[in-house]
Parts: sequence; C-alpha cells; structure tokens
Amino acid sequence: MSGGSLVPSRMAMSNTLLYREAFVRRCHTLIARGYGRLKAASLRTAQETVITGELVREIRNVLQEQNAPGWMAHFYVADDPPQNASGRLGKSRRRVDIEFERGGRRGVRPRLHFEAKRLCNASSVSAYLSEDGLRLFVAGECAAAQDVGGMLGYVQLDTSAQWVEGIRDGLTLTLYDLASEIHPAYCPWYWMPVSK
Repeated sequence: MSGGSLVPSRMAMSNTLLYREAFVRRCHTLIARGYGRLKAASLRTAQETVITGELVREIRNVLQEQNAPGWMAHFYVADDPPQNASGRLGKSRRRVDIEFERGGRRGVRPRLHFEAKRLCNASSVSAYLSEDGLRLFVAGECAAAQDVGGMLGYVQLDTSAQWVEGIRDGLTLTLYDLASEIHPAYCPWYWMPVSK
C-alpha cells in the first residue's frame, strides 16, 4: 500500500481551524462594516426582515467597493436563503436570515449562517433563545453541516449591555434544557464577542 495517511495530520487540522477562524472573523468584519452604513434611527421600529434586508444590502455594497480588500472578492452574502435538509422540500425548507459563503475554491465552500432577532420588548430574550432562534442551531435544524453559527440581536430598546445581560441570564437559566438538545456538531460551545 502506498500513498499518504488516511488520518489528517495535526498540521492540516490546525490549518483548517485557523482558516475557519479567519473566515468567521471576516464575516463579522463584513457585518460590522454593513452595520456602520445603516441609518439606525430609521430602523428603530422596523421588523426583523426589513433590518436584515438593509444589512445585507449594505454588506453587498461593501463587497462591491472598488477599493475593497482583495479577500472580499471571494465572499458572498445572501438574505433569507432556503436551506436544503433531508425531509424538507420546496417551501417547507427552513430559511436562515443571513448566509455568508466563501468562493474561489473547489470542493465544499465554507458557509456561516446567522439568525437575527429584534431586541425590542419583554419577550425578546425568549424569542432570541427560542426554537426559531438559538435553538435552531442547537438542535441542528439550521447550519447542521457547519461547525459554527451566529445570532444577531437588533437592539431597538434599552442598551446593548442590558440585552447582553438578559440573554446571558436566559442562557444560564436554560442551559440544562439546551444541554439535552445540543446537536453533536455544535460541541463545544464558545462565545465570540463582536465589537464595533
């Protein structure tokens, strides 16, 4: 028998992790740049789909700038694309709010999915953590083929710090519930802070 090992080398695995981390960070950079172009005051009472649509539009504008860094030429962003999953066809397919994809290479292309929720009233934390929010990722219903997913919170009331505290408290209270539902692809969990 000739050829290389069937077991990936530690170096190859390490490079894969570094590549994935760089991809995720660049997606966060694109979100921050797109967000920086939004007129937040005009979206104070807007629905989630309106905010997401405007955010994706601005991210596309960032990607199409003449002076954009070279790495941006390989990034694509989609608003509300349907997700292919076994057992769901046509209009019954789940949709993800934002999908990033990196092209420019053969084979499986890295993707990063984000679900978004408005943070605007007393039930917002519950919605953020619900079956249509974070639990989509936890249960493997959203981005099941990916090792990372993201949640966005559109702050329309109070401050970001107050919502972070509320979501953190909500996560703490439901951690044992979530632990029984965690899809194996999403272990272990980690927080990746995004600052602007």
